[in-house]
Amino acid sequence: MFGGTPAFLPLGIEGFHYCNQTPQNDRYHFLHTHEDLYELHLHLNGRSVFDVEGRLFPMFFGGAVLTKPGESHGVRIQQDCLYERAHFWIPVTALSSIDPSLTRCFGDRPFGQKNYVLLTPGAASHCAAELVRIDALRGKPELASVGFASLLAILSEVSCASAETARLAERGSELVTEAIRLIDEKVESIRSVEDLADRLFVSRVHLSRVFSRQMETTLSRYLTNRRVERAKELLRSGASVTEACFSSGFSNISYFIRVFKSSTGVTPHRYSEN
Repeated sequence: MFGGTPAFLPLGIEGFHYCNQTPQNDRYHFLHTHEDLYELHLHLNGRSVFDVEGRLFPMFFGGAVLTKPGESHGVRIQQDCLYERAHFWIPVTALSSIDPSLTRCFGDRPFGQKNYVLLTPGAASHCAAELVRIDALRGKPELASVGFASLLAILSEVSCASAETARLAERGSELVTEAIRLIDEKVESIRSVEDLADRLFVSRVHLSRVFSRQMETTLSRYLTNRRVERAKELLRSGASVTEACFSSGFSNISYFIRVFKSSTGVTPHRYSEN
């Protein structure tokens, strides 16, 4: 991770990549603005909520937040989790002579709106791989052009995702964002995909189809994975296996243990011990 030391990038661009087991509340986590910079925040791991102009966005793997000069933004972090993210500060005119289309998603939108983009798992993994390449260039300013190429690849993924988000939003894809929000906030009480669809006032078939198309995974698998993640958090905090099971939305202990072991490689009891 290049951490607090910015990556070597040309045109006045600065990049930071952090991974903290126990994140600290430094000043960059509080609300702030930039005068002449675009900022790209890319979420890779952990649980946090990003605040842009009073709008709150639960962050998931591949979640990207775009801000432009004057937009107030900050992040709220759950302290007891692995928290990995990257952000880039890009001068407003830095890419105007190279490829201005890459920064339209920052500047060509209403103030305080359309700040959040969720990359597909494939695009998010691509961005994570490009970050690893940038990491490897730390302390090598002579290879700044290589790091810059990786940044352009990341911006291209974000730009494409932003355009796709705008296109799908016109067709009601905000449904997916709302489904993810509900799962994150109420996973323990959502009994099934059909129950989730009922809460969103749509059919199960329509919700599942839209979700799979945008997220490249089934809604059922996503819901199960979120239940396992919630159970892991509960076990780490000292909850019993039974408490973790029912408080994460599972209704059967045997099924919970089977799914948990399939996902993590260990039983819930062994996980809590370790």
